[in-house]
Parts: sequence; C-alpha cells; structure tokens
Amino acid sequence: MSIDSRIESALQSPNPYTELRFLVKNLFLQGQSRESVLALFEETRRQMRIIGREADEDIVMDIMDCLTGWCSSHAKL
Repeated sequence: MSIDSRIESALQSPNPYTELRFLVKNLFLQGQSRESVLALFEETRRQMRIIGREADEDIVMDIMDCLTGWCSSHAKL
C-alpha cells in the first residue's frame, strides 16, 4: 500500500505539521469520523516505519496525539 498522496504532499511542504492539521480539519468537514482519520494516520505511520522515514513518522505521530487528545488542550483536533 502506498502513502496517501494528501499526507505525502503535506509532509513535503515547508510546514508539514500545519498542513497535516489542515488536512485533518478538511477530512472532518467532509464527514470523515475521528476513527477513520486516525486509521489513515496509523496506516501512514506504519508505512513510514517500514521504509525508515523516522522524521516523517514523528510528525504523523504528533498529529495522531492531537487526534487522541494526548496533547495540550489548544492543540486538540
């Protein structure tokens, strides 16, 4: 399975964390559930680990923390 093109694009941007947060908000606006968005990011994290993209995996995990509430209250998604 390949990495979702929207996530890949965000990771290649100058500010991947902000772009990924924007992507999550757009997915919510499109009606996706928190669980489905989290599953998308979990699959991406797993793929990043397999191919050795540790820095990108860290950013993806930061977003997952925001989705699950494992962050400051102002950062929750």
